[in-house]
Amino acid sequence: MARLSRLCIAGEPHLVIQKSLADAPVLGAEADRDAYLACLRQAWLDCGIAVHAFALTPTQVRLLATPPSDSALGTMLQAAGRRFVPAYNRRHARRGPLWDGRFHATVIDADQHFIESLLFVETAALHMGMADQVGQWLWSSAVHHAGHGSAAGLTEHRGYWNLGNTPFEREAHYRRLLEVPLAQERRQAIERAALQGWALGQAGFIEAMSRRAKRRLQPLPPGRPAARSE
Repeated sequence: MARLSRLCIAGEPHLVIQKSLADAPVLGAEADRDAYLACLRQAWLDCGIAVHAFALTPTQVRLLATPPSDSALGTMLQAAGRRFVPAYNRRHARRGPLWDGRFHATVIDADQHFIESLLFVETAALHMGMADQVGQWLWSSAVHHAGHGSAAGLTEHRGYWNLGNTPFEREAHYRRLLEVPLAQERRQAIERAALQGWALGQAGFIEAMSRRAKRRLQPLPPGRPAARSE
């Protein structure tokens, strides 16, 4: 079966997951997380990508971002890798790639799925057991949205702005959302959509995005097609 093309649609928000090769703890050390975040931030600014949220864990990079072109997400991650991987390999006396092939992405209907996608990204460290509270994990934009700190280079999406009329109201509202974790089934569904390249949205949104992407954005129905009668 032919592999579906990588998903990237200009002007639409995407959930992006980049996984380490063989689940190795590539970003297990604070210095490596700092270094990669600096490379990634420079790359998204150079590519003109509106990054709404990010989270770095030892084995994954998660982003919520709107690209200005159909190739921008790939260009950004390639640029970050060119800056980061050689220096990382020298520091750790190793050779070879760090990431598990292609990045994964899904386009999302922001009216329906922006906030839950934001929570999926920014609570990654909590669900992977690396922090008890979002404010404890500094390599995530959650500290910014919850009012515990700041994160340079972010572009706020209207989905977050709609949480309140002032920064204080938005931060307080978001902290309340963080107190009610996404259900495990919902987290798994969001991750599955990103890893498989299926759009998150209602039927009309998926159909419109499929036309723009020139590929299907939802799985085929289970089972074989019904046999035709003679």
